[in-house]
Amino acid sequence: MATKNEKKNVTEEKTAAQANVKETAAKVETVKPAAVKKTTAKKAAEPKKAAEPVKTAETKKTTTRKTTAKKKEITTTVYVEYFGKQVAVKDSIPEIKQLWRKAGYKVRDIKDIKLYAKPEDSKIYFVVNDEFSGSVEL
Repeated sequence: MATKNEKKNVTEEKTAAQANVKETAAKVETVKPAAVKKTTAKKAAEPKKAAEPVKTAETKKTTTRKTTAKKKEITTTVYVEYFGKQVAVKDSIPEIKQLWRKAGYKVRDIKDIKLYAKPEDSKIYFVVNDEFSGSVEL
């Protein structure tokens, strides 16, 4: 059985640990950006055991990781048929990228490509990032 002194010591340790957690949380809230404050406040609300050492703001490193669910994209292929020819529109993308590079741009800078197929001219017209346009043969 625990004596009154032992119970008193355990109670004092719990109270001191909770006070230390609150002080540390206050320090961390003043140092961390708003996005991290929420997680710190939740952690500070949970009481810690007296036997565990309490980490200070200087030694504690908080990392946040974004986890996003990958959405399945639908694969789409557009074919243009005209006068007995069948051409996939996506087959013109490498040619468009090559023209983009020849114009002095980098392929990694491409954000969007808009394609306009015009079978009567036997061409696919394109616009890259709303700033570069041209055409390629069907």
